[in-house]
Amino acid sequence: MSKEIDILILIAVILMCINFIIGIFKSIAFAYQKPQINSNISLYTQAISLLIIYLFYLNGKISNLIPIGSILLTTPIIVQILYSIYYFRTEFKDVSPNIKYFDTQIIKKITLLGGIFFFIQITNLITFQSNNIIISHVVSPDAVSEYFIINKYFSLLTFAFSILTTPFWSATTDAYTKKDINWIRSANKKLHKTFILFIIATIILYCFAPIFFRLWLGEKFIFDRKLGLVISIYLLIQMYMNIDLSFINGTGKIKLQLIVTSFSSIIYIPLAIFIGHYINTMGIIIAGIIITMPACIIYYIQFKKLTSQQNTQKSIWYE
Repeated sequence: MSKEIDILILIAVILMCINFIIGIFKSIAFAYQKPQINSNISLYTQAISLLIIYLFYLNGKISNLIPIGSILLTTPIIVQILYSIYYFRTEFKDVSPNIKYFDTQIIKKITLLGGIFFFIQITNLITFQSNNIIISHVVSPDAVSEYFIINKYFSLLTFAFSILTTPFWSATTDAYTKKDINWIRSANKKLHKTFILFIIATIILYCFAPIFFRLWLGEKFIFDRKLGLVISIYLLIQMYMNIDLSFINGTGKIKLQLIVTSFSSIIYIPLAIFIGHYINTMGIIIAGIIITMPACIIYYIQFKKLTSQQNTQKSIWYE
């Protein structure tokens, strides 16, 4: 299947580049504080993709990678184009793309901020998404499946929490520009109170995990309680960290975050490999906890400084 995969990779790269351009619409939706639009796009994309896979399955063509891959990669682009056409003619008409609005003077500013965010995303990808590779090499390929399944189970709450925190990014940008610090503080407190509910929900998921996995996967999969506990703690720490990050990103003061994520990505992999040799998969997740905890503290301090009365000082906390 190597030839099919080569062709599919080429198609994926081309469509990914197109998606970079079309995806600007999502940023505009966030700027208008309408995150539900992006949620709807994801919902329709996944529903259509699922329907397509099912139709291919019914017709006995599920083994053919190129048409399936092409359709699945094209679906999000088509959905976004349809949404863009509709909204740029209605609610987003004032910011509808036009060549006459092209301004070379702000290219550097936009590219610099966007480039920093892009680099932060790459470093986060190394820190938070490399576990599968590390587990495969340090423990065994079989251990990847166990980690992946348990992580997916508890990640349901992470996904739900991200839906709550995402709108505060663009809302903070608006409030920070208007110097409405009281609103930012109030919103941050509400999210922290909501986080307590997610801690309770995580405990409930953990208690019912053995029953859930028995119903889902049968007797072949045995839920590792220790691994489940460590993964759930790790995901809760990430959720807590993202509360302050949602507000910090909204202010655009991300230089400190760039330094923290860069440092974390450098030391995470060797630390995970080292601990993983002694405690297997649990050790790799513990390494993630060790890396994430200091970041939580740093971002909490930065948020407090940015929302203080002396937030005009010149230091790394305010850049």
